[in-house]
Amino acid sequence: MTKNIAPPPQSEAAKTCFQDLPPFKDIVSPSNEKPAGAKAKLALKLEVRPGRHASNLAGAEGSMHAKTSPLTQGVSFKFQPGPRSPQAMMKYFADDTLTKIHHVPKPAPVDTYVHIKLNQPVRVYPPNYIIKAPEREAELTNQKKHLADNNKIREKEILLRKELSDYKKMAEACRREGRSKGEGHAYFCLGVTYDNILDFEKAAVNYGKFATICDKLGDAAGQALAQNCLGISYFRAAERTASKRENYKKSILHHKNHNEIGDLHGKFIAHTNIGIVLQAMGDLTSAIKSHEHALRYAIRISDIQLQSIAVGHLGLSGCAHEDYSTARVCMERYLELVSHLGDIEARESALLHLGYIAKLQGESKAATAFYHQALESAQETNNADNVAIAKVQIGIIRGDMVIKNQMETLASAFAEAYTE
Repeated sequence: MTKNIAPPPQSEAAKTCFQDLPPFKDIVSPSNEKPAGAKAKLALKLEVRPGRHASNLAGAEGSMHAKTSPLTQGVSFKFQPGPRSPQAMMKYFADDTLTKIHHVPKPAPVDTYVHIKLNQPVRVYPPNYIIKAPEREAELTNQKKHLADNNKIREKEILLRKELSDYKKMAEACRREGRSKGEGHAYFCLGVTYDNILDFEKAAVNYGKFATICDKLGDAAGQALAQNCLGISYFRAAERTASKRENYKKSILHHKNHNEIGDLHGKFIAHTNIGIVLQAMGDLTSAIKSHEHALRYAIRISDIQLQSIAVGHLGLSGCAHEDYSTARVCMERYLELVSHLGDIEARESALLHLGYIAKLQGESKAATAFYHQALESAQETNNADNVAIAKVQIGIIRGDMVIKNQMETLASAFAEAYTE
């Protein structure tokens, strides 16, 4: 379970106001300009288009495949913009109902929604012709989960090493027989297996071989998948090796390649991943711009899930940039969208982030209210990690309030004694 708690303020962050960075200021920045009538409001419009979202996140060239939820079957969700008045956009993102912490929207009852975590690279799922590909570590079968949960590392490694041997034999056999497509399939499976044993450099080598074969065959979907996997493997390698900056640069290069060849969903994924890598490098201004591009693609696609991901990342970037007002606006919007989609895990994460931001703004009561709502939700879903985080933060806030009250009492007592 990922603990997506907003990062503490970075001392090296630029003091430029997050809202003033173009072109984000055109989306959520307040202005003295008056909205051009009711049409200036960016409203959520529901248009019935049967079959439009038969595959919720389908894309021709290596996009995310997610299960269709009952909420989106036969319905197209479209943001309908009027004139782009900054004040109207701010009103849309910062609706008064969102700022009332006692009226946080409850999640919709959706059971088949696929959760995508913030601040984690977004993966492209393999095209349909790649069959029997190994499952990634986060999606392991019950057998492998059982082994991992019981810390039977040796058994798990034996299982994965056997898979490596099988895929190597498959790649060699296909190469000898001139079956390039099967050889590429084997290299992709090797890359996934090396990812699962955390050997990201070898995974990148095999994804590179897969990319070469896809380029030779003119396989755009496979090439998009390969570039996405290469970017994520180099990002993961940077987290575990000393040569961080070099691997981060390689990661960005491959995500840019993905952006060039991908469809609209692929471009959204590429810009999101570039923003995550840039933020890890400390380049907050560029990270914000990447997430803004991702938000624009999400609006063009008219997909609420993608819009929620982009807005959530803008909230995290705003917090890292020490612009807590804008970060809170974005995170409140993220909370509203994921609640509408029924993503309970994302809702809890949003509440924890909002509690953290409110605490940094010095609003102890608001922060406590957010953490209490996150605690109640986590207890209902038996999410032990979020329960622990919420309880610790509530305890810290209460302790700070007690100390503050005692200091004020002592200061008053000293003041009275001094005047006497």
